[in-house]
Amino acid sequence: MDILLACLYFVGGIVAVVATIVIGYGIFLLGCNLIRYTFMLLVDIAYMVIRFPFYVLMHPVKLCTNTKIFFKDFSLKIPYLGENARFKIDMKKERAEWEKLTSEQKHARVISFRRNQEELKEYMEHESYMKNKYGKNWQEKFF
Repeated sequence: MDILLACLYFVGGIVAVVATIVIGYGIFLLGCNLIRYTFMLLVDIAYMVIRFPFYVLMHPVKLCTNTKIFFKDFSLKIPYLGENARFKIDMKKERAEWEKLTSEQKHARVISFRRNQEELKEYMEHESYMKNKYGKNWQEKFF
């Protein structure tokens, strides 16, 4: 019985150490992300504070006539915030274009995409073959 309890304590200790390591790693990653997003926020705020007066001076007519578009365009120029917004706008446009297509057009686009993927794969295989055979700057030798 004592041996069984000793084994259970030993296994429990190993499980506790592994759980501590996993939780510690998770906290470390959480801290890294917190630092990253804080830095991104600070860069965005600094960009807005520095750039906004110049943007107002360069686009006063847009500010007076289309205030909503003015602030939208300004927010799209912000480094991190604008990047996310541009991605969302692009996805909405692509989704709207995709919805307008007929089933035949959708099928044709999918086939075209697959062909492009195959051509890219063939090109990359050729490129790696030439690099392996003739070296990194193989194009200089032939062209």
